[in-house]
Amino acid sequence: MKHRVFKFKSAKENKLLVWIPTLYNLYVTELRYAKDIPCIIEDETEFQAKKEIKECLYSFSSCTLILTTRCNLSCLYCYEKGNALKHQNMTEKTAFAAINYIIDWATKLNKIASISFFGGEPTLNWIILKKATDYFKRKALENNCRGLTRITTNGCMTINKAKWLANNIDNITVSMDGYKEIHDWQRDNSFNLSFRTAKVIYDIMPPKISFRVTVTEKNVQSLPMITLFLAKEFPNCIINFEPVESSIRNDCLDLAVDYSLFFNRFLESVPVAASLGAKIRTSVSMIGSAKNRFCGIGDSNFMILPDGRILACNRMIGEDSISDIFCYGYFKEEEEEFVFDDKKYNFLQELTVDNIQACKDCVARFSCRGDCPATKAVVYKNGFEQKTSPYCKEIQEFTKNLLEYIAQNGTDGLAIK
Repeated sequence: MKHRVFKFKSAKENKLLVWIPTLYNLYVTELRYAKDIPCIIEDETEFQAKKEIKECLYSFSSCTLILTTRCNLSCLYCYEKGNALKHQNMTEKTAFAAINYIIDWATKLNKIASISFFGGEPTLNWIILKKATDYFKRKALENNCRGLTRITTNGCMTINKAKWLANNIDNITVSMDGYKEIHDWQRDNSFNLSFRTAKVIYDIMPPKISFRVTVTEKNVQSLPMITLFLAKEFPNCIINFEPVESSIRNDCLDLAVDYSLFFNRFLESVPVAASLGAKIRTSVSMIGSAKNRFCGIGDSNFMILPDGRILACNRMIGEDSISDIFCYGYFKEEEEEFVFDDKKYNFLQELTVDNIQACKDCVARFSCRGDCPATKAVVYKNGFEQKTSPYCKEIQEFTKNLLEYIAQNGTDGLAIK
């Protein structure tokens, strides 16, 4: 097949960076060889962007259970702010039906079954969280199927609940936006509880925990210090930095981040993480696996709301026209079956970077992957699926700077897959 070769001048004098993303090949050579290196090379390999191999359109082996739309915080940037939904909790019937569905397909396809708990704050539906976890593990064992459990939480819970998570959930992401001053400003004065929970989990099972840091204009300059703080308190952890995103319910304009500044501070944080054995990442830094989708929208995302609606994006929980784009079915409780909308799901399947003409020859094609469809739907409204990222130039520049950094320093401190 043909492989695109990207060449650009290195920050080092008279050096050239060469990047072949589909071969994951990066090297530095003399600038004088630039004309001798072709823009396209061919070999006998057959590259395909990683995707789910499906026996049928809806053969999901993983799911996200949005256990509740309730939350015990009121974070400044929450994309659920202003949401007109009533506070709802998922029922045992819905949770168990989703588990049965993915276990059946995981068994047929000989895959790992994976379940993620999300909210709101999922621990507020504690009884169903525990029941669903126990049921999932039992069903996986009965079917001789390996199972994996995940949760994303704000950490505001009792010590006993934190201990239960540490002992029963495989991967635990705690939302923590930095040290106390920053976290409390952005996340409703919740630092003490969140930090205590993270410590309880880390002390019991260190490899299970990771952190989600939402980056705003308030904390963007502090990324290296936040990295230092988290990496010192939780050695060898993984830290996910993501810029605040507007949604249809919360525009977040007063918290918006300058993306060039964010990417610069992110790169400054890499050696800090490396010095303490931690790893950091952001969505468009994942250059180690060439994919054609930004996320699992139209592919692996099978997300269930408490009211039974099936979503492709957990940010799109509303009942407005934009959220409806990402809703492709519902749980029919009487018959205990999931009903899918083929037309809407087929549209979601087309949301790949392959279908964005302007991305075809971009150095960031396989890391940006066209950027977040939900973000573009909010920003662009109509025709978002054909458009590039609103931050296209910044992402391209960041990708080049990231490759430059890796060429000179390696990948220590970075999670790239």
